[in-house]
Amino acid sequence: MRQRRFQNSVCQSAATLPVSIAVGALLWFLTPASDACSSISLDVTPYGVAAIVAYVMAIYIIMETNNQNALIRVRTRIVSAIWALLIGISPSAHHLSGGLCAALGLAASHHLLFRSYQKFQPVTDVFHAFAFYGIACIAMPQLVVLIPLYYWYLIVFMRCITWRVFWAGVVGILTPMWLMFGYCILTGSWEYVFDRVEVLADSFRPDIADWACLLSWRSPGVPVFAFLTLTGFLGIVHFMQSRYDDKIRTRMLLYIYVWQSVGVWLVTVFNPSVYEEFIPSLVVCLSPILAHHFALTNRVVTNVYFCLCLMTAVIIAFLNYGISY
Repeated sequence: MRQRRFQNSVCQSAATLPVSIAVGALLWFLTPASDACSSISLDVTPYGVAAIVAYVMAIYIIMETNNQNALIRVRTRIVSAIWALLIGISPSAHHLSGGLCAALGLAASHHLLFRSYQKFQPVTDVFHAFAFYGIACIAMPQLVVLIPLYYWYLIVFMRCITWRVFWAGVVGILTPMWLMFGYCILTGSWEYVFDRVEVLADSFRPDIADWACLLSWRSPGVPVFAFLTLTGFLGIVHFMQSRYDDKIRTRMLLYIYVWQSVGVWLVTVFNPSVYEEFIPSLVVCLSPILAHHFALTNRVVTNVYFCLCLMTAVIIAFLNYGISY
């Protein structure tokens, strides 16, 4: 009989998600270290409330995606708990930004895309999945380069590609843009459209000075990005080694998270000047991979590794919120 270690108790506990949300909510209201004063602050403006709503909606969508698709072989809420905790220790994600909106659109897109797995009539699900990804692309135009990956998913992993599905994806991606154009025509204001085009035109042309910001440990996003990079790499390695223990459908869905994580990571690296905006999207993609690693291992080494990850998250929180200096 396998010994139940600390990591397994945490991953399978019903209290893990509520505790993570409580910690994330507490950190959400803490003023970052870069601010002039260290105090509890609450943004009650419409944008502040909208950011909190997006944070909570993402928790729910990630939880439902895990529950409906059984991404982890054991009963666990660690997937959404990882999102709640990692966004909590990321001050740059605590306001309504393009990065947070893109992450929410990406989470919804994954949830809907998975419903099309080997489905006889997946057109509706594919349309909505691409539409939400189109919203993510409007929020963060750099994600446009990953659109071909979605067709790769439909061909290789979802196994439901047809000409109707192909055009459903095209129309789905374009629908949010058409709605945005309609709004601009009604209001007569095209500044946001021009801004999105300008952002896309200036993307993927990093300078050495831009990459230097990824080495500045005083920046609140750098420790989180480094933590996600290291743990995400180890999580992907573990999944690739143990992937045949999962059912075929689960394995196909987790492959999508692996590909999407690598894609978002590469987009982040080649756009270092706005790397903090991509952290929420990276957390959305890596949360199931990290949960798969934490929940399905049961060795002394992995238990120590899990404890080190928790300690590292606490240290990052201390650094980012000025508690330690």
